[in-house]
Amino acid sequence: VALRAKNMELQRVTQLKSEFLTNMSHELRTPLNAIIGFSDLLLEGGVGDVTAQQREFIESVLRNGKHLLSLINSVLDLSKVEAGRMTLSLALTDVREAILGAVTDTASLRTAKQQECDVELDEASLTIVADGVRIRQILYNLLSNASKFTPEGGKIRLAAVRTLAPLRQPADRAGDRARLTSQEVVWISVTDEGVGIKREDMPKLFQEFSQVDSSSSRRAQGTGLGLALCKKFVEMHGGTIGADSVYGKGTAFWFLLPAEGPLRRVL
Repeated sequence: VALRAKNMELQRVTQLKSEFLTNMSHELRTPLNAIIGFSDLLLEGGVGDVTAQQREFIESVLRNGKHLLSLINSVLDLSKVEAGRMTLSLALTDVREAILGAVTDTASLRTAKQQECDVELDEASLTIVADGVRIRQILYNLLSNASKFTPEGGKIRLAAVRTLAPLRQPADRAGDRARLTSQEVVWISVTDEGVGIKREDMPKLFQEFSQVDSSSSRRAQGTGLGLALCKKFVEMHGGTIGADSVYGKGTAFWFLLPAEGPLRRVL
């Protein structure tokens, strides 16, 4: 009885936290959208010309406003996933187009640091059953991370191939163990030239609000939500995600997506 009461209380607290995050995210997005909108208007000359210094200041406001909005959206997405309200819009999706779109979306990040991005795509079809918006979001997060940790003038590599790989298949009945089955997948990797990750820090990578370097003097800022969301979105697709790193050399983040989409899906 005591255990049941504690479980009910935990569920209630989780629900309250989810509702708080959702409400706060919506409240914060409204003024942020105004800030971003008016900044865009000023830069486009909608209210007259601006000086070079004014343009620099407005671009900083716009850039930071968009960054803050993306963080708020990540918090909102995370709260939806945890509350079980996040659903996938599954359809035939060309991962090739999603990759090229994400590379374009993150180009300004690399330009600011004089970085290059090498893209190697399999000649085979990369069309799978997936939620294209979420796949692009995963790629955007991984490419943003790669740019953040790669030094100026460095190189980022993105590769995608269609292949066979073992993926975990859900058990048919409660209490049964999940089993591995060989499936057609698209394998995608994003490799950076950053400082790499120590072996003992690897378990922290995909945890919410967790940073490998949590010190106040860390070079790369962030909430630690990006990779956690990537993991949740990949697993919702029935795939798996991981990372390989050589400390001092760089890190390769990779994920597998089943070509036929998540099992037991409803299209």
